[in-house]
Amino acid sequence: MAKPGVVLRRPVGTSAPFTEHASLPRNFANVVEGPAKHRPSTSRQQAAPIDAKTAREAAAKYEREQKQRDRETRQEQAVRAKEQARHERAIAAAEQALEAASHAHKEKATELEEARATLDRKLEEENERWAEQQERLEEALRRAQSD
Repeated sequence: MAKPGVVLRRPVGTSAPFTEHASLPRNFANVVEGPAKHRPSTSRQQAAPIDAKTAREAAAKYEREQKQRDRETRQEQAVRAKEQARHERAIAAAEQALEAASHAHKEKATELEEARATLDRKLEEENERWAEQQERLEEALRRAQSD
């Protein structure tokens, strides 16, 4: 490019080559107004008259489809109800298992606490017996050393 930064233009609405100074298009009126738009026809096609037989058939078909939709809805609701019941049974079983395990744990903990209390009592008795025996033996040792 000989002159960088120069904006190239071409006439609006044309496919003329880009130049530094664009001229007005020759058919300026068409460019401003735009191409002619397609207008829909004002005359509408009238619907064919519906006879009684076709109306009855359509109503019967609609009723059959409605009954089918109702059946499907009832089936879906039954499936959801069964799933909900299964879910509730699973929850009840899990809660029951938790309760049973908790009860078993409490019983076992109570047994262990009782066993610990028994062992503590036995240890205390053994410590008292040892303290008495140690005192007697030390007294005997003192007497033997003093003689």
